Amino acid sequence: MKTKPITPYDRLKQEFLKYCSNVEYRHKVAMHYYPDAKKGGGFNLVDLAHKIDAARQLGYDVGLENKDDGIHVFYRKQIPQRPLILS
Repeated sequence: MKTKPITPYDRLKQEFLKYCSNVEYRHKVAMHYYPDAKKGGGFNLVDLAHKIDAARQLGYDVGLENKDDGIHVFYRKQIPQRPLILS
């Protein structure tokens, strides 16, 4: 049985859906945890600055979440570049 050829429209649609999926569902990794400062915990911002620089070089953005037990640092994959569509 012969397979249906992929049209330029189908190829464009596949690329667009892949891009949308990568933007909506970016890879997120919890990397570090700073205990609550109210309970006597402390943290070093120089250490955090080094982690941010390393993450950017690897293609990740850094985010912080303030939760009841302290500050959680997570890395999230940067938004990919839009695919170049040539006619």
